[in-house]
Amino acid sequence: MLTLSQRQYEILSMINNSDSYVISDTLTEHFHITRRTLISDIKNINSQGTLILSSNRGYRITKENQDLLNEVLISHDKVEHNSDSLLKYLLTSRKAVSLDQLTDEFCVSSTTMIKYLGAAGRQLSEYGLSIQRKKNLVTITGDEKGKRKLMENLIRRESPYFFSDIENFRSYFPNIDVGGIAGLVLNKIEEYGYYVPEFYEVNFLINVLVILSRNPFTIDLSAPTKSESVTKYPQRVIAHEIVNTIAVKYHMHYINLLETIRELEQALYGFIHPKGNENAVPTVHDLSDSFIRTIRKILEEVFAYYYLNTINYETFLNVFCLHVSELIKRCSNSMNFAPDNVSLRTRSPYIYEIAVSISNRIASTFQIRIPESEINLIAVHIGYSVEQAIAKASVCPIVILTENYQEEGKYIAQTLTRKLPSQVQILGFYHSLEDIPYRMLKECLIISTLQPEETPANIYVISPFFSENDFSYVSSGIMEYIRKKTNDEVHSLISSYLNDRTFFLLDREMSKEETIRYLCDKALENGDVNEGFYEQVMERERLSATAFFNRFAIPHSNIQNANETRLYVMINKQDVLWNEDNSIKVVILILIKRQASDDFRKLYTGITETLYHNSNAFSYINRIRSLDDFIKLFFE
Repeated sequence: MLTLSQRQYEILSMINNSDSYVISDTLTEHFHITRRTLISDIKNINSQGTLILSSNRGYRITKENQDLLNEVLISHDKVEHNSDSLLKYLLTSRKAVSLDQLTDEFCVSSTTMIKYLGAAGRQLSEYGLSIQRKKNLVTITGDEKGKRKLMENLIRRESPYFFSDIENFRSYFPNIDVGGIAGLVLNKIEEYGYYVPEFYEVNFLINVLVILSRNPFTIDLSAPTKSESVTKYPQRVIAHEIVNTIAVKYHMHYINLLETIRELEQALYGFIHPKGNENAVPTVHDLSDSFIRTIRKILEEVFAYYYLNTINYETFLNVFCLHVSELIKRCSNSMNFAPDNVSLRTRSPYIYEIAVSISNRIASTFQIRIPESEINLIAVHIGYSVEQAIAKASVCPIVILTENYQEEGKYIAQTLTRKLPSQVQILGFYHSLEDIPYRMLKECLIISTLQPEETPANIYVISPFFSENDFSYVSSGIMEYIRKKTNDEVHSLISSYLNDRTFFLLDREMSKEETIRYLCDKALENGDVNEGFYEQVMERERLSATAFFNRFAIPHSNIQNANETRLYVMINKQDVLWNEDNSIKVVILILIKRQASDDFRKLYTGITETLYHNSNAFSYINRIRSLDDFIKLFFE
């Protein structure tokens, strides 16, 4: 089987994903290698069959060896996938594991296992960890904090949303009774008159189980020595009771007892809630009217600021107030144990942006610092309502063409509005194309049970019964209509707000701060912003970095007070280190005038989605010579 290095795999993937020839300069610049190294890599890729064809036009994939190509790509992906399983196995082992044991566990040869170890090792550097092989024994070495962060990320990759059942993650805690200890913890909390809100429960238990499984302990059947609590502080008392009960029931004796109790105490803080009227969950029974009014005012101001006037935040106000109350407790005491298993920053950047604004107002009001993991949770709480409000702004106008409008047309309309309530608008019923007004004929999507002699591109012909297949066919057309409409709006806005005076090509070493300062100074020179705009942009940047996918950044102010709405674009041939996760070449500074707030949503979501899905464009970034090149590459 063909074995490729990570770089060779990425070279093969990059050429395979291109719709045209890829020239050698693009590859050498992208991978920071010499032409000789590139030739050597391609030679190795082609060692068992020509996968990459070379010509004076560049490199492309040969379709003749498609089966071999698929085998290579699938095999490499399998290695990367199995590296997660391997890391999980090593991380949950309490001692070094022999190479023979690993090959038996994963049912692979020693050669394949070494390949898996190499892939797994590449993931560990960001956590300050490494894989150590000594005398045929394998282990993960490094700081315990890094190991816990790795475990957290492995769990997050298995479950992209909130955990639904603690038992799903039993394999991460093989040395303890997951169900038994989870029940014990909740029972002890209840005994002391507290409870964990339902929407936090499994996340909270994962934090506790990490503490109880990662701290070193011994199994001793002799009578346990109880740890005595020296305070009536409820979190500490409960933490003492948990470890004492575990010692009695499971004979687990923690070596660093006080440290384990301290960590448990911190995990309990802000998550346990006094029992009372919890049967009405979600409830705000222990929150003052003044606190609820404050949170309501923050939501009202932020949603009005982003012109999201259709959001009914009263539907989630109670649970959100309870969430903010506990957030304040955690952040006030620098005890941030909020689960970091959801990230909407890259998946739904606009929702995350609104969450940043809400967090900023909460932080200012209550004088706390809110970390990124907490901003993510705020985004989760508001996400559904924001998505619904945005969907109402992007609807597909529909006219229905049928012989029997009273029955067939009405049934089609009712089905569409029931299944896609926020995505369609029925504008009328007609018996022939000639009856449809010209404007509707051009601008609307036409659903027809008739087969006209001439079929416009925007017509979808279906059966009179409007079957499931018909609905699937029509709904895909509706999604395509909305997508195209959104893209057209974004392209129009970019053309309006970007010009030669706001577009810059540079080839110099710059920091993030220097890059933002450069663009803000240009905006100030052009009269598009006032003094202090740079400080406003940097203040937003400190809340959460605005870089995406190691490709581009979209800095902006949290205050929409620009004199004019503009886009300031910099393309730097030298990488700008934005933060520890992102080194980028494309920076798009957004300036928004208050009256154009809705344009911010369209620009922000449109640019992030366009640049994310057109990843191939970044291979050609150094070939951009003008504004027209930029528009052509990214927004055609």
